[in-house]
Amino acid sequence: LSFWMNDFDVSYSASSPAYVGAEKGFPAGDLNAFPDKYAEWLVTDVELVDDIIPNDYTLEQNYPNPFNPSTTIRYQLPSNSVVKISVYNMLGELVRTMVNEYQSAGRYEVTFNASNLASGIYFYNIQAGDFVNTKKMLLLK
Repeated sequence: LSFWMNDFDVSYSASSPAYVGAEKGFPAGDLNAFPDKYAEWLVTDVELVDDIIPNDYTLEQNYPNPFNPSTTIRYQLPSNSVVKISVYNMLGELVRTMVNEYQSAGRYEVTFNASNLASGIYFYNIQAGDFVNTKKMLLLK
């Protein structure tokens, strides 16, 4: 995701808005600031919606958007693929890898729970075979 960041100043300091609410020297939204809760927040549901094989790779817009505290991301695979779905914050830092596994062709959905993240814009990205796509979502608390 670093390609989209080249034209923006994404620096922050203890007084910048990106840092407000952060603990232990981590930027707001960084789950590493909460090691005792980190594993609990990684729980997501990945579900095969149906076994009808789609024609194309697709990453749909999350729903609802804006969301609080959870949202659903749907995607389609026309062939068996290694799938990786990740969420990034505005700084381009990895917040969570929600899926990282081999999946059969079909339609899937994954639930992203952001109950312990800061409000703001996040990006989710899919990599499956040669298909790569990124979309934006908004967490409002």
